[in-house]
Amino acid sequence: MLRSIQLENFKAFGQRTTIPLAPITLIFGQNSAGKSSVLQSLNLLKQTRESRDVEALLLPRTENGFADLGSFQDMLFDHDLGRSISLRIDLPLK
Repeated sequence: MLRSIQLENFKAFGQRTTIPLAPITLIFGQNSAGKSSVLQSLNLLKQTRESRDVEALLLPRTENGFADLGSFQDMLFDHDLGRSISLRIDLPLK
């Protein structure tokens, strides 16, 4: 189970933001607050991990993917190519 996800320069999240996750997590807030960006980041990681392209760092779109996030620039906060995306998931130690 995921304990948290950390996003930086991904869509609505400019500054590094850590979102704690629990067995039941509700995501709510104002419009354009980043609710769908949280879910899209998880889908992005899933479709990249399940891809056969072992050299790809992130796959914003695949033929049979879970999400079509457009280009790299589309995923960047403020579409600023001077930024770099950081996604991190925290898992419990076994």
